[in-house]
Amino acid sequence: MTLPIFRRGNRLGQRNPPLLSIILRVLFILILLVLGHVIWSVHQWNQSYVDKELEAPLDHWSSNLWKPLYSLGGCPTIVDDDATTDATQDLPPMLMISARPKHLVDPVLQSWTKAGFPIQLVNTSQISQDYTNTRCQTETFKSRLFAIYQHVFRQTIEQSTSSSQQQHDDDFRAVVTIEDDVMLLDGIQFRRELLYVYHQAQWDYYSFTRNSPDTCLYRFGTPAQLWGRRMMEQVLDVDDDVFCRLPIDMFVAQQGPWYVTHHQLVKHIGKRVVLH
Repeated sequence: MTLPIFRRGNRLGQRNPPLLSIILRVLFILILLVLGHVIWSVHQWNQSYVDKELEAPLDHWSSNLWKPLYSLGGCPTIVDDDATTDATQDLPPMLMISARPKHLVDPVLQSWTKAGFPIQLVNTSQISQDYTNTRCQTETFKSRLFAIYQHVFRQTIEQSTSSSQQQHDDDFRAVVTIEDDVMLLDGIQFRRELLYVYHQAQWDYYSFTRNSPDTCLYRFGTPAQLWGRRMMEQVLDVDDDVFCRLPIDMFVAQQGPWYVTHHQLVKHIGKRVVLH
């Protein structure tokens, strides 16, 4: 008699479903506990880098999520027309960030000025010497360089805003920065891309240095690039956690994805100098 009763109960859904429901609930709770433990462990692992003022593994997770979508769209096409080759079109301010001796900088500077670019040389030696670490546990090259860019951006925005108000011009929108060991190779294509990015695309950031022939998405480096005003203000507004941990190019990458040129426009010829 027992066997038919068991079968009838199973068929009518009166005995096994409650047990199955309990098992599923237990499994669901266990999955949540395991998932919670994994998330907590990853957070602790990432936080160990943060506590040591190091670049952390999760710093770029957000920008990396978007990169496949940007890649699907392909590299931006800059049309070769009058709007991108007109030498009379206004260029944004172009600053060469320099801490090297003059005899090393002059040949580099001439490669730009001979191509018709109005480069302003910004000597950052004194800025570097005056830098005092008040924000980080230890003083590092990356935080010193970050502070130099903040100083340059702050001055540029203040001067450009004041000039715009006096002349009743449009608000300051962007600036180009170039390292003092970056030679210009292709002035025509550089101008074409600069005019397109500045006047038409109006991106917040664009790098004129190709990181890899396999991609037109930004990865690292600050040899030559355009900074939109919003991006400059983001650099100025970073908190101590970012300022002390991330090199400026990694902060830029974190805010991306950004496009880079797929042409060989410039050549990085120098090595890092000690800024002290």
